[in-house]
Amino acid sequence: MEKKLYDLTFWININSEPQVVENKVKDIIEKEGGEIALIVGAKKRNLAYPIKKEIVGYLDTIYFYGSSELAIKLNSELKKNQEILRFLIVKRKNLPKLVSTLKEQNQDELKAEAILANES
Repeated sequence: MEKKLYDLTFWININSEPQVVENKVKDIIEKEGGEIALIVGAKKRNLAYPIKKEIVGYLDTIYFYGSSELAIKLNSELKKNQEILRFLIVKRKNLPKLVSTLKEQNQDELKAEAILANES
């Protein structure tokens, strides 16, 4: 079965721990046979309009490869999660250029950390 690239963007409740919620979502994707391409990471943002009476939340994006069945399963699992205010799963043709740049920056940071670790 051919794996397609998906973009999952979701809002996390401000009272939740974003890293914990992100790990739960990541575990669902991997458990169902998906492969994580990139995690952008949660950032605190103001919502454009209130969602479930919240005006601030964490915005997170995960790019992953998986089957259409995975996307359907993920959709139903995320609907059950009370910590996620809103989400959107979109099929993509390729990673956005911005994400490729982020990936390169992360690689450079890892290289710099490795160099510093070796120097000490």
